Amino acid sequence: MTFGCGIDSILEELIRRKCKVLDLPYLCITLDEHSSNVGIQTRIEAFIDMIGWREKDEDYISTYG
Repeated sequence: MTFGCGIDSILEELIRRKCKVLDLPYLCITLDEHSSNVGIQTRIEAFIDMIGWREKDEDYISTYG
């Protein structure tokens, strides 16, 4: 996603809702001119780690909610 306005914001919300209904993991990364490859890679690695934790422990509850 580039920014939270325009068609991106509508599509992002529709995809988020569909993933929630299907109980699928979802990650939205907003890109701008200050985004670096390392920062994006770190976010993706953390997201994959969180998915792994949930697979190992079904009672895992994120501190985020």
